[in-house]
Amino acid sequence: MKKITISIFLLFICGIITAAIPEKEKQALIDIYTSTNGDQWYHSWDLNKNPSQWKGVTILNDHVLEINLTNNNLSGTLPKSISNLTALKVFNLHKNNITGIIPNSISYPKELKSLKLSLNNLYGQIPKEIVVMNNLEYLDLFFNNLSGKLPKDISNLTKLT
Repeated sequence: MKKITISIFLLFICGIITAAIPEKEKQALIDIYTSTNGDQWYHSWDLNKNPSQWKGVTILNDHVLEINLTNNNLSGTLPKSISNLTALKVFNLHKNNITGIIPNSISYPKELKSLKLSLNNLYGQIPKEIVVMNNLEYLDLFFNNLSGKLPKDISNLTKLT
């Protein structure tokens, strides 16, 4: 009986350790990988492995908490499915070769605290939705070809570049 209890306990622990993120979040990560030429990244992901093993991805409580792919040779555009990363707090794609516009869906992760897209080749209008994000504390968009104005009231930001 003791062996059965220990076995059940170990199976339970293993289940917690390998718990999966929601399918929408995993698909959003795969969309980022695909749309930014993930096969060409310096630190590419093995899509057959658990996302918790992908370099630059932090998962907590079965949700994607952080994506940090600084200087990783990303090229291409950002997918709209970023909006499915509902628990995302940090999104850092600094110093890559990302092109296109910043999708409005970047504002849907309502927990986002830090957005770093500097030193890329983004263009177009800065989405007005970015500045109404209540939890955003750090916004870094410099060295892109973006246009538009940020509202005067950006008091929630501790750092803006």
